[in-house]
Amino acid sequence: MHNTGKHILDERGMYDIYDMWHQPWWQRTEFRYACIIFGIAILLLMGYMVIRWYRKRLSERIKSPWERALEDLEKLKPIALRSNNDVDMINGIPVHQFSVLFYGQLSAILKRYLHDRFAYAIVNSTDWEIIAYLKALEVPEKNEQEVMAQVVDVLQGGYYVKFAGQRVVTEQIERHFNMSIAVIKKTIPRVPKE
Repeated sequence: MHNTGKHILDERGMYDIYDMWHQPWWQRTEFRYACIIFGIAILLLMGYMVIRWYRKRLSERIKSPWERALEDLEKLKPIALRSNNDVDMINGIPVHQFSVLFYGQLSAILKRYLHDRFAYAIVNSTDWEIIAYLKALEVPEKNEQEVMAQVVDVLQGGYYVKFAGQRVVTEQIERHFNMSIAVIKKTIPRVPKE
């Protein structure tokens, strides 16, 4: 309620009969200031989130392909080293599906690494296409041939698990996991000492 103490003529030239009238809360100055402050707070929060997202993305971009791949494999390590020979279910997932998920993630990590590290155009390729590509690739050094053979072995093992329904033993998963780590470590460029 608002009391003006003055009599004001309306548009018809008549005096208002009420000295007090109601002003809705959404028309008050306090509400308008609160809306402005709330809007500024929302904009600041959005700005903070965008800056945080950008910095995170920038830090990911700065990582080398082998650092990113080793980090991703480290996240996959608890799955790889789990003993699944004696159980039918792991975390409510059948062992075979668990193995399929593991090999799906492992092959995705290797695809991304080979693409980022060697610029192979294999990101959207199937495992079998990558295997054929790597077998057809002419690699002059024996060390590089061994590395490519290990990658082919891991991808073939994953292919047979994912698509042919082959049962997997823990030793095979651990061997392929360790082989993937070894492949990445062997392909890290060495800086020559002066």
